[in-house]
Amino acid sequence: PPAAAAAPPPEADSLAQSLAKLRVLVRTPAFLALTFSAAFNDVGSWALVAWQATFYQRVFDLQPDVYAPLLAVVIPVGGIVGGVGAGLCGDWLTRVGARGLLTSGANLAAAPVIAVSLLAPDYKQSFAALLVGFALSEAWRAPAAIAVRDVSPPGLGSTGSAVHLCIRNLVGGLGPLAV
Repeated sequence: PPAAAAAPPPEADSLAQSLAKLRVLVRTPAFLALTFSAAFNDVGSWALVAWQATFYQRVFDLQPDVYAPLLAVVIPVGGIVGGVGAGLCGDWLTRVGARGLLTSGANLAAAPVIAVSLLAPDYKQSFAALLVGFALSEAWRAPAAIAVRDVSPPGLGSTGSAVHLCIRNLVGGLGPLAV
């Protein structure tokens, strides 16, 4: 029998289709805007976290046995409160059509509270302000993760979330080095 033209294996076709879908995703303006604004926010958050130990040593003359346990509680608790709180609040605001107020409002509110943590007269007030400021700054995460699904092309919600988080972690992880 005549030799049939070699057809590409099904995996190659599937890989080509997946890459084409990824190209569509990363060319979507709303996806890019949301992802890079979230990544920019992460640069600041990760840089702030990386710098906190030095700040408390130099400004308040604290030793690691004092500031380390406080940071080990304040940063994750602030992140959890901000993330879960924003998820709950975001669901409610979505029902009333005002989800955007959460993402922009929480970030705007975080800035002066973080400033208070840096200007506080003692370390206890500084840590209290850092807890609230970090919770407000982390309120961006949950709504952004949901918004990515909304702005991703049809059928790419999970892929959009994965790529969004990948970009955020890569850019955010470079934050302390860049800052």
